[in-house]
Amino acid sequence: MTHSIRSLCKTWFCHSREGGSPVDSSIIWIPAFARMTSARGSLQKLVGILLCGLAVTTAAPSPAFPGLPTLKEFLPGYGVTTWYGMLVPHGTPAPVIARLYQETVKALKSPDILKRFEEFGAVSGGEAPQQFAALIKTETAKRAKVANESGASID
Repeated sequence: MTHSIRSLCKTWFCHSREGGSPVDSSIIWIPAFARMTSARGSLQKLVGILLCGLAVTTAAPSPAFPGLPTLKEFLPGYGVTTWYGMLVPHGTPAPVIARLYQETVKALKSPDILKRFEEFGAVSGGEAPQQFAALIKTETAKRAKVANESGASID
């Protein structure tokens, strides 16, 4: 996420590669300029008490942080979201894909799953296979551009 912002703003700032609670704790004890993290856990409780939320990185406002604008309102074209999906081997018969999709969407819409997603600040998806394939293609191109600009390498 930070490399995307660096690219769009032509600026630089430091970020931690740690996730979750250890970094959330470091914000309390060590002065920090910026922090990118997921909505899960204690961060939701800290925003508004100890921290001032500036924006969310998702394309749409986040139910986990009501009232916070999206970063793309300030940086047009920006949008980074964590997403998950199911993939099948190439050549899987269409009826099998349709059944997997149907059952997955049914599970994603179940009250237990929706409640658990809400606890983590996540939003349940369920896009059609064609939409998900388009998302993968778009996100791969976008993240490859950022990785190239950042100087990241496999070595």
